Amino acid sequence: LLDEKKALTGSEAARLLNSSLDKIVAMVKSGELKGRIVESSANEFCMVSRSEVDRLRQEALEFLDGNQVMELLAIPKRLKDRLIDCEILVQVSSESRSKFSRGQFRRSSVLRLVDVLEENFNAKEFQSGSSLCSISRKRLNKSVSEDIYAAIFSGKIQCCHIDQSRHGLDRYIYDDEDIGLIVDRSTRSE
Repeated sequence: LLDEKKALTGSEAARLLNSSLDKIVAMVKSGELKGRIVESSANEFCMVSRSEVDRLRQEALEFLDGNQVMELLAIPKRLKDRLIDCEILVQVSSESRSKFSRGQFRRSSVLRLVDVLEENFNAKEFQSGSSLCSISRKRLNKSVSEDIYAAIFSGKIQCCHIDQSRHGLDRYIYDDEDIGLIVDRSTRSE
């Protein structure tokens, strides 16, 4: 039934946008949201344009929260935090997000991280390798791990194997010798 309506009640719009009726009413009254307030003798009813609600829902889907990022990339919180610290995973300012998005990360930017790793794949023989998740578990100081992640996402260290049995970013394996060179260079410069 909701799919056929051209206008929604304020409560329906609030539910679809994961918001509150008060916020929807205030936005309609201020003109931020296309709709109208219908007043009766005892109450006022808020009606909102269905197409406007659908558009706002689509905009909100473009943004992910931290948990959704971790799920999409199949990474632990520690790795997500490290990628944020070294500005590989970039949060979007609240002014740049949709009015009803709960997430701080643009979905397309998060998916672009996977594309970068795919583009920098160069199969080669290696003695031992590490995934991004295993690198994040190593006891490296913050600047060294940031140097490693920067080298990986800039293509200076290329993925040498893709493990199809794993998911997300954990599929991409990097030669430990390449990682060791970054560690050695970083520790010498300290």
